[in-house]
This record gives sequence, structure tokens and C-alpha cells, in this order.
Amino acid sequence: MVKSAVTVLHQLIAKTTAVTSSKYWSVVLVGGLALAGSATMGFLLGIPPPLIHDEFSYLLAADTFAHGRLTNPTHPMWVHFETLHVLHQPSYMSKYMPAQGVVLMLGRILGGHPIVGVWLSMAVMCAAICWMLQAWLPARWALLGGLFAVIYFFTYYWDGSRLEHGLWRWFSTGRRIRELEARAKQLNTVACWEVLGNEYYDANRLEDAVKAYRLALSRDPEGFEARVGLGYALLDLGRLDEAWPLLGKAYQEKPDHDDYHLVWMVARCLARRGKYADAKNLYTFFLQKHAYSQARIEYAQLLKEMGNVEAGTAALEELLAEIEFSPNYARRRERSWSRAAQKLLRTWRQSEV
Repeated sequence: MVKSAVTVLHQLIAKTTAVTSSKYWSVVLVGGLALAGSATMGFLLGIPPPLIHDEFSYLLAADTFAHGRLTNPTHPMWVHFETLHVLHQPSYMSKYMPAQGVVLMLGRILGGHPIVGVWLSMAVMCAAICWMLQAWLPARWALLGGLFAVIYFFTYYWDGSRLEHGLWRWFSTGRRIRELEARAKQLNTVACWEVLGNEYYDANRLEDAVKAYRLALSRDPEGFEARVGLGYALLDLGRLDEAWPLLGKAYQEKPDHDDYHLVWMVARCLARRGKYADAKNLYTFFLQKHAYSQARIEYAQLLKEMGNVEAGTAALEELLAEIEFSPNYARRRERSWSRAAQKLLRTWRQSEV
């Protein structure tokens, strides 16, 4: 029995070695794993509904092609149905090139749902990466690169494990920062120091970000992006007196900067400096543009600081209700903010007892 088990093990190792050393089967293996993994994650986490304007436009193109048409006639009352990324004149159709619509159409025809087209395109892309690497590397290393591509896109699109995401981000960010540091020291331009500061900020290396932004401003004192980035970093470091002049001036110059993200940061700075009334106005304005959970929690805390505990509690309860009735993937994404809101509610209710 032991001999038979050893024999089976040797045969399995031999077959695995044959697959990894074969260029053809390596490409097939990577593509198959990408397709199977995408489908499995889709079934486990649920099919995500379209949320972004671009996605609705792609789906319009897919539906049009699936019905055997290249475009659609304009609706008689089209002016009432205008939306982003969709053309109504001279005909009703997505504004984008047809490739993505064709892929989604194939998914709908072959699998009954457009998401199948996304899975197929994922498989083709990962297989193509493996095939491309075979021109530069030995077959086994090309296979490894293809498998890394599969892991990366699972992490990026399907929100993989925090450990996997953290390790991947740590490796990629570290190398990019080293490249940007070398480039900034060599070229010594405003743009190089700004980009390096942004990368430091994203990596939560706030002190390094402050130094990089200051070096950018030493070369261009009126650089808008560097002033805003420096203000963000100083705000996160709790150096409010230094952050406020930068953020306040930037807000006066361009309040809609970064899709109104600047408004959120100014509101946060005002709240921490005790300017509650001004902060409330800005939070209210920002939340009309974006319903970020973190911003809503901050707004609820602000209401409590202003003495309006009932309104703050109601804001947190509304947020929790929305998260509870969201799709599975959205609940996973908002899990940390849901826990933070629940913890705040428990703390506030215990303090009232």
C-alpha cells in the first residue's frame, strides 16, 4: 500500500513537472485558474450590480449587440433621459468603443449573464500575460508570473484577504517609492517631489510625505497640488495649526478640487479645531456629493460634540441600516465602518445610562 502511494505521488509529480515545463499547458493552466477562480468568487460573494456610470453604458452596448443591432433609435423624449456616457443623437448608444460591449454580450449569450464575459476576459488576459512572459523567461518562471497576475486581479477586483493585499501592496509600493526617490534626487523637479509625496502619503509615511511636499514647495511656493498634499499630511499628523492655512487657502481657490475631497478635509480640520458650525455646513454639503461611510461617522460625531446626540445617533442608525440592506460585496467593503458605527452607538448609550 505504501509502495502504491509512493508510485502515485511520483506520477503526480511527473505530470506536474510536465505541465509546468510545457508552454502550451502553462498558458491553459493560468487561463483556467483565472476563469475558475473568478467564477467561484462571483458565486461566493455574489454578482456585483452595476454602480458606475461607465458600467451602465457598457451594458447598454452589450444589450444592443445581443439584440443584433449596432445602435438604437433615438427616443422621442430623449432630452428627459440624458445621462453620462450615453449618446442620444444621432442615435441611442454607448459612447465607448465596442470591445467591452462585445465581451459582455458574449458573456450574456454563452453564460446568461454579462459578468461571464468579464470572467472570460480575465482568463484571456492572465493567459496572455503568461504567454508574453514565455518570450522573455523560462517556462516555469513565465507560469509563475501568470499565476501572480491571477492573484493580483483577485486582490484588486474581488477584495482578497487583507494579508494577501497587504503583502502585495508592501512589495509593489516599496519598489515604486525607491524608484521615485532616485528619480526625484536625480531630476529635482517639482513634479517629482509631488509624486513622491503622494506615494509616501498613500503608504502612510506622513513625515516623509511632509518633507517631500516641502521640497516641492521650495521650488514652486504656489504649487497647488503640493500645498494640498502637505495640508492633508499635516492634518493626519494632528498639526492643525500648520494644516489650516494651507487647506483654507486651497479651499478658497478651488473648492471642488479632487471631486470635493478637499471640502471633506477642510470640514475635518475645522471640526478638530472646534469650529463646529462651519464644519457642519461643509460636511452637509460634502455628504450631498458623496455618501462615504467614514465621512458620515465623522458627521455623527460632530453632531454629538455640538450637543445634538439624537441627531448623531439617528445618522449612525441610518448608516447601519443602509449597510445591512446592501449587497454582500458592499457589506464586506463597509464592514470596518459598520463595526466603528456600532461601537460608537454602544459607547454613547452606555454613557447615557
